[in-house]
This record gives sequence, C-alpha cells and structure tokens, in this order.
Amino acid sequence: MREFPIPTSERYLVLLNQKAAGGQPGPLRRRIGGAMAAHGVAFDIVETKTEEEGLQVVRRAVDLGYKAVVAAGGDGTIALALRGTARTEIPVAILPFGTGNQLALNFGIPNSLEDAVRVAVEGKVEAIDLGLFEGAHFALIAGAGLDAEVMASATAELKNKIGILAYFYSGIKHVIASK
Repeated sequence: MREFPIPTSERYLVLLNQKAAGGQPGPLRRRIGGAMAAHGVAFDIVETKTEEEGLQVVRRAVDLGYKAVVAAGGDGTIALALRGTARTEIPVAILPFGTGNQLALNFGIPNSLEDAVRVAVEGKVEAIDLGLFEGAHFALIAGAGLDAEVMASATAELKNKIGILAYFYSGIKHVIASK
C-alpha cells in the first residue's frame, strides 16, 4: 500500500476553474486572494483550463504537502479536487462558484465568498465516502444514459446564459428528441 504524505505545509492551494464567474477569472481571483489574506493564511491560487491540468495540479499539491485544496468552482471542480486527493490526508474545501453547487449545498457551505473562505480555513474537516467507477473517484452522483447526456449538453456557454435552467432546457430537449 502506498504511504501518503501527511500535510507538511500551512499553505492552502486554491484550484480556480477558469470558467468560474462567467469565464472572467481575474476579478474572482483577486476577490479570493483578498478573502484568503484577510484570514491570515498562506495560499497559492492556480487557474486551470482543463480537467487533466487540474488533476495534475491537485496531485502535485498532495505531493508537496499542502494543508488543503480549496476548490473554487462548481461541482466539476470539486469532483476534480476530490479525485486528486482521494485516499490522502489532504482535505478539500469548497468555494461555490458553479451553476448547481450541489455538494456545497449538501454540506451547508455558504454562497458568500467571505463566509465560504471562513469555513475553508476555520471549519471542521469531515470525511466523506467516494464512489469509484473505472478507476475514477466521484462524490454525490454518477450518471449514465439520459442523465449523462443532459449534463454533457448543458454547456458552459448555456449555463452562463441561463444558469441552472440550462439543465432543465437540456433535459427537455433530450426528452423531445427521443420521441
């Protein structure tokens, strides 16, 4: 069995999805940096464009012994952080900037950036169960068939335009198309 490093750093790694905040991560990055600095913690913010790049960043953070990975984005960004930290002692905190933010809702993570950062740096760490499918860990839900098609067709562009309604629109579109 592989030995996993115990966090050796007091630094937080903030994983920022570049699609968060409507694809304009600059202002959001500054707001996150200000909120983290206000809590007096050391942190690095890394913007990622692709899932592969994000997973590499998270795994590197684990290897370097960061105190926690702070996922700033939606459920996809959080899932990525959880995959990269699975079976380690490195916790994942959530700054909810996605469309659905279901995992953040389930854990009562506030939508306010300042309050979410407070929870990230001062909150209690809780273990959660992860599922495993074809070598990839997941939290909350794994979908197939119509569910997966609906999620895939709710593009970032559509979610930026109509928010959570993108999922309803995509679902109705697929149901009508299947008749």
